[in-house]
Amino acid sequence: MNRNHHLTVALLTAVTALPALAQCTDTELYTFTDPDGSNTLDRFGSAVVIEGDTAIIGEEGTNRTHIFLEAGGQWRRSDILYGAEHNVELFGNDAAFDNEVLIVGAGVDSDFCNDPNECATGAALIFRRVNGIWFTQAKLQRPFYLDSFNQFGHAVDVDRDTAIVGASESVNGVVIPWDYNGQIWIRQDPLEANDGEEGDSFGRALAIDEDTIVIGAPGDDDNGPQSGSAYVFTRTGGLWSQAAKLQPDDPQASAFFGSAVAIQGDLIAVGSSGPSDSSPGNVYLFTRNNGTWTQQQQLSPAGGQVGDGFGTRVEMRNDTIVVSALWDPHAGTRAGAAYLFSNASGTWTELAKLVASDASAEQGFGIEIALDSQRALIGAYQAFNNGGGAAYLYDPLDPCPCPPDFNQDGTVNTQDVLAFLNAWSNGDPEADFNNDGTINTQDVLAFLNAWSAGC
Repeated sequence: MNRNHHLTVALLTAVTALPALAQCTDTELYTFTDPDGSNTLDRFGSAVVIEGDTAIIGEEGTNRTHIFLEAGGQWRRSDILYGAEHNVELFGNDAAFDNEVLIVGAGVDSDFCNDPNECATGAALIFRRVNGIWFTQAKLQRPFYLDSFNQFGHAVDVDRDTAIVGASESVNGVVIPWDYNGQIWIRQDPLEANDGEEGDSFGRALAIDEDTIVIGAPGDDDNGPQSGSAYVFTRTGGLWSQAAKLQPDDPQASAFFGSAVAIQGDLIAVGSSGPSDSSPGNVYLFTRNNGTWTQQQQLSPAGGQVGDGFGTRVEMRNDTIVVSALWDPHAGTRAGAAYLFSNASGTWTELAKLVASDASAEQGFGIEIALDSQRALIGAYQAFNNGGGAAYLYDPLDPCPCPPDFNQDGTVNTQDVLAFLNAWSNGDPEADFNNDGTINTQDVLAFLNAWSAGC
């Protein structure tokens, strides 16, 4: 018999005896916490932004947003932005940063109401950094025609000189754009769904990239209660108009499609965090071709469980997508996790599962996520037993080392055994698993030991 046959017998025997193995799990580069100490209800990590040497973390419970800078591999807090200085509360419930412009949402605008139990209208503050100094540029407030329970300010985004703010509970829901003309921010006409209905929650999630905006409406009931939709608006000649309504190929009630959205060029990602009684959640990818959007791929978590809330948040940058599963129970009820996906030749593949090194039940890991070109930042607003929060930094371009993931698809399973068998039988250099310069049965034993241990 040839050595390929011997190896086949050995590997098949091992595969039969060993359990299926889990994904490899990435490790943290850094953990951010409030330097002043964090207590119950502070919600440090309620908003997160990462861009180069700058990390921005909201702490809505203390009405503050923290700015951290990295120098020489060390992070330090350089500034604190205070909501009280702008007559707002719950400052730091969402944030976005682009081209030195920062927008921060606030859940309560005290110019209209002092008691968050009596109203739910907020504001958004715009800051600009010039030569390392943060200046307040504008306070974006709800138009007079919106009622007092509109959730204005709970979802914000900015791209260059355009900012958008959602008011998802204003009857049918509305998103307001503002444009910067070089001196002031000017409110534009509101964006509304052309078939919107009360309870759609249009504006619960939103994202902008140049002349395209995508807006989630997870309460839309086209395909059953809370089946959800997402709407695409495009700008031509300075005017925004609805260009498309997105729904998945497999719509269902209580899917909350549109609970999270992200956009990059001609690619849109839409989170669908339910149904919580029958699915771990999904993320759907849509591509634009000649102005038409079509579903390209559906992302689901390997090993996900029903009710994980996968798709609660989604972010993408370049060839990386990160998706939170806010209710993942890996370390207790609703501990939370996030999944990293990478684009290889047009197909998105799960690469790693991100969890906190100090994970615990009810941690809220994944309540907010952010990406830059190199790293991912994950908020966990209840990271510690005393209720204090944290934000965890990862390097998605350098995921966890996992030698037994031989085909590098992010999961250790029998496909890796087959890939190793093929490489070993062909005498490929990568089959020298123990790195002794010789490809022989010792490499088989080394691979099997690593495969059985997993990552």
